[in-house]
Amino acid sequence: MNREMLVEHLALAKVEVADDELAIAQQKHLISELNRDGHATLGAEQFLHALEITHALHVACRNHAQRELATAIPEWEFLPTPRCHDPGKLK
Repeated sequence: MNREMLVEHLALAKVEVADDELAIAQQKHLISELNRDGHATLGAEQFLHALEITHALHVACRNHAQRELATAIPEWEFLPTPRCHDPGKLK
């Protein structure tokens, strides 16, 4: 995967992680309100669990993209070395 794609994957993963964190907070708040009002929370808790699993996957993807990007060889290193002159003719 080239550097540009890694940057795009990392940006998307960061957005997904942030979105997940917001959804988890909202779901926890909903469960709290349901508990407070004496309602069943099983379905809401199961959905929270699914959100947490998704969040863990997105965090893993983000971390992987960060590691890959940190070790990626810059694109310019793949370019051939320019031959502007013959070093033997500099004398």
